[in-house]
Amino acid sequence: MSSGHGVGSFVLVDAVTANTPSGTLTSLYSTNSTAFLLQNVEFYNIEKAIMAERRADPILTGGGGGGGTTCSLMHGALASTLRMQMFNLLRKVLPTMQRAKELVSPISYNKGTFNFSPAVDHNTPILDTARCSTSRPMGPRGTAFPKGPASLDRLGLRSWQQDPNSRMLTIPMWRSKWAMKATSGLSRSKIYCLLFQVPPLELSWWNEISMNLARGRQDYGVNSHFRVGGAKGSHLQASECPKKQFPLIKQAYIAASLLLRITSSASAYLENVWAWTADHDLDVKSQDPIDVFSARGILVESHGPTWMYGTASEHNVLYQYQLPGAQKIVMGMIQTETPYFQPLPAAPEPFKPGQFPNDPVFTNCGNSIAGCAMAWAVRIINSSTVYILGSGLYSWLAFYTQDCLETGHCQEQGFYVEQSTNTWVYNLVTKGITESISPAGETPLYARDVQNGYTSSLLAWLHTGTGAIGKRKFPGFYLWDGEMDRDVLSGVSSTCKASLTRLVECHDQVYMLRALQWRGSMHNDTLTDLMCDKTCGQSLQLWFESVLAGCAREQDHVVLAEPGGIIWAGWNETCVKDPNTGKYCGNAINEFTVVRSISDMPHSELCSYCYVTRYKMMQATPYSIYDKTYQSDLEFIHSKCGLSGPTSILPPLQEFPDP
Repeated sequence: MSSGHGVGSFVLVDAVTANTPSGTLTSLYSTNSTAFLLQNVEFYNIEKAIMAERRADPILTGGGGGGGTTCSLMHGALASTLRMQMFNLLRKVLPTMQRAKELVSPISYNKGTFNFSPAVDHNTPILDTARCSTSRPMGPRGTAFPKGPASLDRLGLRSWQQDPNSRMLTIPMWRSKWAMKATSGLSRSKIYCLLFQVPPLELSWWNEISMNLARGRQDYGVNSHFRVGGAKGSHLQASECPKKQFPLIKQAYIAASLLLRITSSASAYLENVWAWTADHDLDVKSQDPIDVFSARGILVESHGPTWMYGTASEHNVLYQYQLPGAQKIVMGMIQTETPYFQPLPAAPEPFKPGQFPNDPVFTNCGNSIAGCAMAWAVRIINSSTVYILGSGLYSWLAFYTQDCLETGHCQEQGFYVEQSTNTWVYNLVTKGITESISPAGETPLYARDVQNGYTSSLLAWLHTGTGAIGKRKFPGFYLWDGEMDRDVLSGVSSTCKASLTRLVECHDQVYMLRALQWRGSMHNDTLTDLMCDKTCGQSLQLWFESVLAGCAREQDHVVLAEPGGIIWAGWNETCVKDPNTGKYCGNAINEFTVVRSISDMPHSELCSYCYVTRYKMMQATPYSIYDKTYQSDLEFIHSKCGLSGPTSILPPLQEFPDP
């Protein structure tokens, strides 16, 4: 700790300071000093722009006498993704983000009073959603709530609260619904000072931004909070959801699937937004800790422009912030906290991942759940042009104990970047997380290397190369493509679509297993090793299981899951090895004696591990080529090898009528 470290980090961006003797006073030359970043800041009519304690001369002079000085200046630890070299310095030249024009252009529009109408009757707090489809509803101050999920074309709401006695929606976790959905081709929505409380499970932004400069930009604003439990009327208080109930997790503790979603066609301006899953009961004097389970915090798929200033997401099970396929995003000052109960249960429990795009799966943890199977603070995947200007990512406890803070290892990882470009991170502060940033397949940035007093503080994490950050081992492929299969995907639920369009992270050759056939040798062990990478099997399994769950209510759910089922079955058959020799079974069978029929096979080959296992695997799944001929072969194997087991042909996945 240091008396000179009252503020962990300070960011001043795109600002003007004018008409004062001194602009900024800092403690840059003290031990564990504040990380300090000025970027595109103008000092106008100021004698001393930047002053440091214990120094008489200014670090930077201002534009005295009416002139102006524009500068970018930094002091603190700097990490480059190319070498991960650490610097602690004060300098005026710093690589700066290439700002997308959509993020810096002015945005405004004018609307007359005729465009607005009341959304709530004077005598009832019920939101009349029928009024919302033809005009812009304006909500009054006070208590109001929708009759059900509200799909709103144009929206302007101010100072709503939850109804403390309502319990509006009870929905299974795989059928989550939104509380409010703003949707339209060219609509505008403004929400001010609202409190969303579970139940309702999600606020979803589906608005599509207009880029027609003749009409002016269109933006959408939120200045509201999400509260999951911990208050009267939520049915999620200390008396109902006391802490440390693991391993008994009642359905009543599972409260929300997703708090806020900004879809790919949407643009949003967020300011002062808190997505909070309660860790304690606000409405009892003792503020008792509670266990309430919300799967996801804030999901940003927006292609931009989207601005998020002063937002926080806390205590959600899978992640607090996730940006899959996002573009042109500014996140100015974000804060996260890991759930206090983790890793008991270990993430993703009690949820099943796959319902929303790029859900994390935590399969890399295996049985080592301590510090690993815990919620991600930030995940950036397949995204570009993401600017993070200040963040505090905190992991304070492990199953309600703070012993881990003594070593700083409450959680192994918190900030994940995969296959993303033009990503800039400034003033990252972490506590209790071993790796401050963990790019996929690359050397992580360790918190110990940027320790600065009580927290770890990184001034800037800069990617100076032109390639992607966190490159995947395999680019992967899609079994259902969002564009090519648009007609099919438009007819299924959003949950089913998210499952179907999940990336399969495998070598391209694995896609060829889509054809139903006998799985022979690949005649290339290097290729087979790539195809049989462990992460590929995990990805196939996740795709298949999430489609079975997410598309279960679709009429054609069998057809939708079939491509993945065939590939996964083919992958398992291709990748099995002889435990004695370590050979791929496809190679071993390929070396068998050439005979006219199975009855002529040498006993050692007929009853070998690889041959018997291949037939058993084929029989066990409807996604293989197993038919009456293979059934007869398996019965022969059982009779000659002294084995027993099922040989029947499983019911077909699809019943076809006779021609």
